[in-house]
Amino acid sequence: MLKPLNVIISVSDKTGIVDLAQNLRKIGCTIISTGGTAATLMENDIDVIQISDITGFPEILGGRVKTLHPKVYGGLLADRENKDHIQTLADHRINAIDMVVVNLYPFVDAVEKGGDPVENIDIGGVSLIRAAAKNHKDVVVLTNPAQYAPVIRELGETGGISEKTRKVLAVEGFRHTSGYDASIQAYFSNQYQQVLREHPVDSFESEEERVYNRDFPPSLPLPTAACGNCVTEKIPTREEPCTRRSGIPNKAY
Repeated sequence: MLKPLNVIISVSDKTGIVDLAQNLRKIGCTIISTGGTAATLMENDIDVIQISDITGFPEILGGRVKTLHPKVYGGLLADRENKDHIQTLADHRINAIDMVVVNLYPFVDAVEKGGDPVENIDIGGVSLIRAAAKNHKDVVVLTNPAQYAPVIRELGETGGISEKTRKVLAVEGFRHTSGYDASIQAYFSNQYQQVLREHPVDSFESEEERVYNRDFPPSLPLPTAACGNCVTEKIPTREEPCTRRSGIPNKAY
């Protein structure tokens, strides 16, 4: 029998999110959400618990702080096989969180549309994805609408999500955040060219770090973002992707 799940949903790309939430509700899952995602779900008559009702704390700083709270991350990061972790959850009345559905607004797109670069740096979403991916043994992380239908199908057919699927989804989660971070790094490297010429980033590295970065360079190109190495070149776009890392074009978000 399928155990109802506690699910956090907070997405930029809302493609398929209503269908996903409806299917999750059908099997008794509790949906926890924020902001525009919560509004979209409630407009479609889907019961939602606001994240502030979980944390007991309102969104602050103009929305900069929404989900960064022990009642969220304790529920995400607790090892379900660790008795001390489970006791800690009980002591602090923290509910375990079983699934995270988060995708990040493409940073490059936001900047190209005139958005404030600093205000478009996502903190909470990245942290949710990384926490869920880290604890993928116990938490399912979805970062792409294409993942929704297969996961719902697997839940329906087997009553759970396999270890294999969790591992694949975790890697996709780390890929999503690494590409996102690379986009931001590339943008600010471009904006701060003069400062970086005067004070190269690697001037702060210790000798051990230089050896590590020399001996263990990135082995895989980032498929969804700028490579992040372009200090003297303009930020990559879809029309002019970056090719510096490996000679393989890395499409900008």
